[in-house]
Parts: sequence; C-alpha cells; structure tokens
Amino acid sequence: MIIKKHLGKILNLFLRFWFDMNRTQYQTLESFKAKLISEELLRDFVQFDDLYLLRFLRARKFDIDKTFLMFKTFLQWRKDNQVDQIEVKYSNLIRYQI
Repeated sequence: MIIKKHLGKILNLFLRFWFDMNRTQYQTLESFKAKLISEELLRDFVQFDDLYLLRFLRARKFDIDKTFLMFKTFLQWRKDNQVDQIEVKYSNLIRYQI
C-alpha cells in the first residue's frame, strides 16, 4: 500500500536522477565503468549497476580519479567489515527470532 502511494514520487526521482545527465557526464560514467572493469573491481559485485555508480560520480563531481579512489575505498571497507557475509553469518539467528 505504501509503495503504491509513493510510486509516482519514486519514479519521478528515478527519472530525474538518471536523465539529468549531459553527454559528457554519460561518457564519464561509461569511462568509469570501463576503468572498474579493467581493474576487475566489479567482477564480484553484480549489484552495482549504472545508477549505483552514478551516485559515486556525482559525489565527486564526475572526477574519475577521485571517484575511483572513493569507490575502491568503499569496496575495501565492505571487504574489511564483511558486509557481504552478514546475511550468511546471521541468517540462522534471524530465522529463529521470527
């Protein structure tokens, strides 16, 4: 019910986020993806789609080098804190608490 109520707002935000890019920014996104792929940083993280990567680029004003450093640091943080293992580690605990 809540999703239906706010679906229009969510869709509007999505469309503004994605289509509010000029050609240079779109090319920067493609270059950033190519750099991540060439460094093999995305092979284990299929959940990071274009919109997700775009958030990082916007945070660093489309500077590929700064964004790359930020993203690499983010991935290291995920690895150090075992973020991707949380569901595996605690799935039994969550199952029994319900």
